Amino acid sequence: MRLRARTSILNPRGTLGFGFWNDPFALNLGQAGAARRIPAPPQAVWFFYGSPPHDLRLVPGLPGHGWKAAALRMCSIPWILLMPAMLIGFPLSRLPILRRFVVGAGQRLILAKEEPLDLHLGAWHSYTIEWRPGRSEFFVDGRRVLRSDLELPGPLGFVAWIDNQYAVLSPDRGARFGVLPLEAPQSLEIEGLAIQSLDVPPKSLTP
Repeated sequence: MRLRARTSILNPRGTLGFGFWNDPFALNLGQAGAARRIPAPPQAVWFFYGSPPHDLRLVPGLPGHGWKAAALRMCSIPWILLMPAMLIGFPLSRLPILRRFVVGAGQRLILAKEEPLDLHLGAWHSYTIEWRPGRSEFFVDGRRVLRSDLELPGPLGFVAWIDNQYAVLSPDRGARFGVLPLEAPQSLEIEGLAIQSLDVPPKSLTP
């Protein structure tokens, strides 16, 4: 994947990003025209941004917010077994006496490799992800910023988004989701998007 991107404001509120993840392949339970999907265990290689209070601490020693190159996957426990545990774990994570135990268990279920990016989001930068079996590499303006050896089972689909949501998974604050009020409109601008299989010529998706 290759593209150039910038945001309309320097510090967007919520999350944004682009790359590949498996949500498009979650089990669809569409009913009467309404899509109701069972969430897929997260598998992704992407550039991801979250503004405070977003706080997903997946790698020890790294902040849970900011602009990052990241690869992540859920451990091999069947998702059908994880769903009940997650439904119980979210409310329990709000109890101070259980918070660190519950959040620590949740963090151990997600394998991740991340690298914070010190970039001006409002300026144009070029981004590249090379995803191969057993390896993914991330480049910004032609410079490699992260290499991950996480094996991602796939399939993964392209995604690009900007929203005003946040998520928390930290020993101090527990696990929660929410939305943030916006003081001004915000947008993510992308140009020159091309997705290329390693054995075929690139397919340009935008002018």
